[in-house]
Amino acid sequence: MIKLISEMKMYKGFTLIEILALLTIFCIILLIVFPVISSIIEKGEAKVCASNRFGLQRSYELYLDLESVFDSEVKFSEFTFRKLDSVICPQFGEISYANGDVNYSKHLDDSNQGLKEGVPFL
Repeated sequence: MIKLISEMKMYKGFTLIEILALLTIFCIILLIVFPVISSIIEKGEAKVCASNRFGLQRSYELYLDLESVFDSEVKFSEFTFRKLDSVICPQFGEISYANGDVNYSKHLDDSNQGLKEGVPFL
């Protein structure tokens, strides 16, 4: 028993070098993981925004058909003011309707533009 206590007194804890090495490894891991996680969150917000814009576009087109009215900025503003009770996107921006598409000022949807324009010439 006395031998066990004397051995515990000899080994008191971690050295300063060991703690610095652990902190360095931890910081390197954080530097790698943080940008990956933030890009995943940003892509998720963009997908939520695109899905909500698609739903808003379909419901606005249905509203135009049911009410037998033509599209205008005033009608779209009136529709979004009356019908929109949830947030379209986690980032706040301006919603507009042009050429049959709901546009949002924070997320520019460039992924579908290549499909609309056709094959580019090289």
